[in-house]
Amino acid sequence: PFAEAKPSFEIAFGLPSGEVWLQYSRANEDEPMRYAVFGADGTHRRDVSVPVNVQLAGFGASGAAYGITKEPEGRRGVVRLTPAP
Repeated sequence: PFAEAKPSFEIAFGLPSGEVWLQYSRANEDEPMRYAVFGADGTHRRDVSVPVNVQLAGFGASGAAYGITKEPEGRRGVVRLTPAP
């Protein structure tokens, strides 16, 4: 990383249900992305990790999470994620 210190969170996703997913900063790009999930009432519900080389992209109507894959050859794809409750 280019900075000695980073903020706790880098990206936020808000869902229609009021749930908010905050992406933790990473010290190393090879680490899986992790998210702190907060409920509509502001309480921390859980932490969720997504596989290495997958970036959270958004959510479907049923609450399913979708990610973008980054393959070594440079190709990209879309995957449906099943985060732990």
